[in-house]
This record gives sequence, structure tokens and C-alpha cells, in this order.
Amino acid sequence: MPQLRLNQQLVSVPDNRLTTSLLDLLRETLGYTGTKEGCASGDCGACTVMHRDAAGQISTCNSCITPVGAVLADEVVTIEGLRGSDGSLHPVQAAMIACQGSQCGFCTPGFVVSMAAALARRADPAQPLTRTDADTAIAGNLCRCTGYQPILNALERAATEPEQNPFPTTPLATTTPLATTTRATAATDETATYLQPTRLADYLGCRERHPDARLVAGTTDAWLEVTQGYTDIAQILDISRIEELRGIEVHDDRFVIGAAVTLAELFDFFAERDAYSAWSDTLHRFGSPQIRARGTLGGNIANASPIADTPPLLLAMGATLILQHDDGSTRRIPLNTFYQGYKVTALTAAEIVSAVEVPVLPPQAQLFARKYSKRTEDDISSVLAVVYSRADANDRMLELRIGLGGVAATPLVVDLSSQVTGATAQHAVATTQAQLQTLLQPISDVRASAAYRLAMARSACAEALSPPGLRLEHVS
Repeated sequence: MPQLRLNQQLVSVPDNRLTTSLLDLLRETLGYTGTKEGCASGDCGACTVMHRDAAGQISTCNSCITPVGAVLADEVVTIEGLRGSDGSLHPVQAAMIACQGSQCGFCTPGFVVSMAAALARRADPAQPLTRTDADTAIAGNLCRCTGYQPILNALERAATEPEQNPFPTTPLATTTPLATTTRATAATDETATYLQPTRLADYLGCRERHPDARLVAGTTDAWLEVTQGYTDIAQILDISRIEELRGIEVHDDRFVIGAAVTLAELFDFFAERDAYSAWSDTLHRFGSPQIRARGTLGGNIANASPIADTPPLLLAMGATLILQHDDGSTRRIPLNTFYQGYKVTALTAAEIVSAVEVPVLPPQAQLFARKYSKRTEDDISSVLAVVYSRADANDRMLELRIGLGGVAATPLVVDLSSQVTGATAQHAVATTQAQLQTLLQPISDVRASAAYRLAMARSACAEALSPPGLRLEHVS
């Protein structure tokens, strides 16, 4: 029977639980009821648990949308596991009491776990936690009664206390090899319910033997079919740990980003590169820390949502996709040909996105992004506009591409390079405004009206292209 490393113990997991959510296993099978179900969609954070992967990286995840099989290779800590070995409270728990950070208490376990993870991730435990760090730590947790100030006060107070590491110093050894339950290389994978290959060759063999297995990566969106649509997934093929899909290659002219690179890893990569602040700024507002820790770049692309946040960035930069076929072959296609209609892509049933080639920004190029949503954090975009522009030494336009989400049935790119070549920035603004007014036909829905979407797309482009001090009188 497979085992889960949970709260510094090994617990047995019934085979039929590998394809259910981690939350259901914790509450219904193991009796760890401190972890709560609120929204069942990864928005409220009441179900937050902490985990540490084989590389020692600590993060959080929404257990309501995380299948059990996805974390068998990790170590998991719930609210019950935060107490010290002597029964003492974790510094965050003690601070929440002292700062009166809880009223009804339903959301409190998720907050505490998120806060404890933020402290455990610090490279230097003696380093104070900034307000920005504190805000980010709880961005994926919602409270409806206490208010956030006492909670933030508690986190800042806990950051000054000696830390208690909720994970064991040395990894726990399993008595049942994980390969027999989670790796597609095992001889017993014919009857396995959750398959998690770690090499591309193993994945290809698994696809051949299990053509009907459901493909998943981070499951941050796919698992809503289970929690919201009550779908039962009998067999899962998880591609999130395939080594060939996990890396980022840096070349002189391009970045090659594996499809299984998480959004958190992507944020860290671009945060170290000042010219790509549009990426880090956008990814900082992508969902929550729990979502970014599990969501993948390839999943965000292939999901084909018209309001996905990474496609507009990639479209504006002229990215190319590398698609992996089940027969072992690959093909490359420009991302601007990938989306063919609402939730329709150029992928065949025998293909997955394996990597994305992103051109390096050339000299004089600028990348600007603006996300509009009802909440600053942990919210879906109403509109996302990304402007790639390149000018010559005299500030005359050479290239102009605008990646957009939320204004059509698919993410799209508007290439105005031929219309603004040689133009001043002010003329480029005027041309862009007129073209977007003509080309875009957004719809109204619960998130925004069509007029608002169009106005925000035009406003973002004007902001990106206008020289300092230029009055944007043409924006209406």
C-alpha cells in the first residue's frame, strides 16, 4: 500500500484514494479535520497545507485541488503538524492568539499554515519579514470576519520568534517503493491509478499502455472538474515531474522553458532579470502562492483560457511552442497560430506542450504589462494587456506587438509593426488607439463590461507607449 509522509509520520494510503483530493484523504480517511473545505476551487485558502519536495523546497498548496498521488514523493504538513515535539504551539499559532487574529476560526488553519510556510522559506531566519512579504504570504487566504490587520500583526510578531521547523531533519524512508504506485516505469503500472513518470521515455511508454489516462500537470484548473463538476477520474497520468519538461535553458537569443516549470519557478527566474519586470509583476498577481507553487506554464498555455495570464506575455514576445508527440517526434509552431477558437488549440490528441521558446529582448526593446482585476491579489484577470515595443536610437518605432487576454474568445496578439515603423511614440499611441477600437470586440460578463475591457486595453497601450509628460487626451 502506498504511503504518505505526513506530519513527520508515514501513513498508509488506500489505492483508491490516489485519484481523490488530498483534502478528502486528510479529512475523511485520516481524520485530520483541521484542514477545511471552503470554496473547493483553490480560492479561499482554508484547505492550505505545506509540503517540501525532494529538493528541499518548501511551499503551500490548496489540498482541495491537489490529488493525493501528486504529493506522495513529498512531505506534507497540516495544521496539526505544526506543534512542537513537546506539544508547544508554533510561533505563528501563539502570535495569532496574542494578536487576536481569529474570530470564527474557519479560515484560521489555512492562514496559520501559509504564515508558517513563509517563515520556513526564509533563507535567514533572523531576517525581518517585510510588509510586502507578509502580504504575499497570505494573498491566497481569505478572511470574512477578523480583518487582515491582526493577522498581519501576528505574522510580523511570529517572525521575531525562534522558528520551529515542521519538517523532519532527515527524510522519512518509505517501506513501499514509490515506483510501484506513482512511477510509470514500474512493472505494476498496468493496474496503477496514479502514474507519475519522471523521464520522457517513461511517459511515452505510459501513454502507449494507458491511452485513456487523464493527463494533468499542476491540476489547479483541471481538478475543478472533480470538485465542481463531480467527475470521477479513474486513472491519472501526471506529467509535472518529467525531468525533460522541468528546466529553463538560457541561450544568447532565447529562453527555452519547460512546460512543467511552475509559475513560482518562472517568477523567480524573471525576478532576477530587470528587463523582464513585466513578467515578474504579472506572475506576482497570478492566483496565489498556493496556485503558483503547483500551476505550470504548459498547463496555462494548453488550457486555452481566454483570460490566461501567460499567453499575452508570450504572444507579445513572439514565442514558439515545442509540441511532443506520443510517437517521440516533436514539432514547433508559433504561439500566435496555436489558439483556434474558444478552448480549441492546434494540439492533436497525441501531443502535449513540452517547452516554450521565448526570444530574448533585443536592445531598445521594452516589455510592459498591465493586469486589471476586481481584486489586486488572487483574482482572475478582467483584461491583461502586454505591449512589446522596440525603437531605434532616435526613438522611432521599429516593432510593436500587443498581447491581450480577456478581449476575445482566445488570447490574441495585435501586430502593428508595419503600421508604426518609423513613427514617433506619440503617433504610435494614436495609431494603436484607433486600431484597437476597430479590431477588438470584447463581450460583457460578470467580471467586466465590453466597454470597460476595450477602454482598459486602450489605456494600457497608451500608458506603455506614451513618453513621460505626454497628455493622453486621445484615451476616452
